[in-house]
Amino acid sequence: LAEELHKRNVDFTDEPDHIALIGEWDTLYGRKLPLTFLEVTHRNRDLDLVTKIRNLGDVEWPDWAHRFSYLRGIDGELPQSMNASGGKSESDGTLSQNLFKINKGLERPEGPAQFDYLRRLALQILAEDRRIREECLDSVGEGSWPTCPGFKAIGILAGDVYDKLLLLQASRKEFPGVLFFTTDLDARLLHPGQYQWTRNLLIASHFGLRLDDKVQG
Repeated sequence: LAEELHKRNVDFTDEPDHIALIGEWDTLYGRKLPLTFLEVTHRNRDLDLVTKIRNLGDVEWPDWAHRFSYLRGIDGELPQSMNASGGKSESDGTLSQNLFKINKGLERPEGPAQFDYLRRLALQILAEDRRIREECLDSVGEGSWPTCPGFKAIGILAGDVYDKLLLLQASRKEFPGVLFFTTDLDARLLHPGQYQWTRNLLIASHFGLRLDDKVQG
């Protein structure tokens, strides 16, 4: 991911671009992955990030990396809550068609779903983006807004593909010119019904969508 972002003009060197990392707070994977990303991209070795990652201690994040968290199962369904057919309690097709619409009124803060929190998270990221721009303007003076960008990239480091789709849907329209990236390829990210949120999404994955040639057929 770091290499691919660098190819797309996201700078991690002397004056790094601002990036947002959205990860699960209630899983070990979700808490470690942003730290691992930070370790790879961070050039200041004064921070012993390897030890911090192992201990999950408090890390003094650099000012260009901004972490945001959520609890997995935004749609009210956790990955392990499977029915007998191996799917979620709703069929995949129905669930993907009924994804949360952030512009369809306010959501009630009740029940297992977290759609109301999703809206607040999007607003929180947007407020941080504005703060970054305003601080830059204060340092360089008025008339320099084009040279004071906010977030250059936003990483969605989620384990559940439905969480990824919901997070993309909630935040992408607020950041139309920002590069979004994630991990782990899933065919549901490539469904035409999701192109509005997933087009040009940068995905780093250990596996593709087909098996080794020896066994694919």
